[in-house]
Amino acid sequence: MKKRIMILLISSSLLALTAVGYFVSGWYLKSALNSQMNSLLASHNAVKLASLAANNSTLKFLEHAPANAKVKDTSDAQGGSAKRLYYVTQIDQQNIGVYLKKIGFLTWKIAEIVK
Repeated sequence: MKKRIMILLISSSLLALTAVGYFVSGWYLKSALNSQMNSLLASHNAVKLASLAANNSTLKFLEHAPANAKVKDTSDAQGGSAKRLYYVTQIDQQNIGVYLKKIGFLTWKIAEIVK
């Protein structure tokens, strides 16, 4: 019985440390950014693209990206604040700047895209 309790405690501790490490490291932010950008590229929603694009050059680039385009090589956060972070990612071998805005305790969404 004691052995089972000890195994349960160790397993629970490892799981908790893994979860804390995931959130502290910022991996989940990169994952959220990639997921949101890929959904945005697949949808080609002109209104959403226009609201997130920082300028006309960015808007035209996003509108002409293939629907099957995926972001890749997303950087770690390059700067920002507790409520806004800047990342660089690639779409079709072009570097794109992406600002994420914090909207909840662990919830971030794309605020702006810059080419």
